[in-house]
This record gives sequence, structure tokens and C-alpha cells, in this order.
Amino acid sequence: MRLAMEIFPDEETEQWGYAVPALSILGTGCRDKDEARRLGYEAIETTLQTTAAQRSPEAEVVLFEVELRPTAEAS
Repeated sequence: MRLAMEIFPDEETEQWGYAVPALSILGTGCRDKDEARRLGYEAIETTLQTTAAQRSPEAEVVLFEVELRPTAEAS
């Protein structure tokens, strides 16, 4: 699976933001591009972690191992 994270400048606030549309993640207010990348990565990790308390008791759970690592910059 390839997961796209968008890192973008907010011209109005002169800050940076990030978005991961497939996971409904949107973050803004980052000081620079590196902070946006780091916080976006952390948001993805947090979103993909599910605890037993968050699972429905009636649900059958199928688990997948997903490795999260950045790839080379997209052009």
C-alpha cells in the first residue's frame, strides 16, 4: 500500500501544513516543512494504532502488519 501525505505552505499564515486524505488527517500551524513532515508522520502512526478498548466487542478482528516508512520524494 502506498499512502500519500501532502505537505503544503499556507500562504495566508506563512506556516506549513500536512494532509493525508486517505486517513482524513489534516494538520496546520507548523513552523516549517520539516515540522509538518514529522507531525504528519506521527499523525499517521497514531491513526493506525488501535487498542483493544477501541474495538467493538461484537466485531471479528483481522490484523495486518503495516510498515510505515518514508519513500523517496515524489516528483
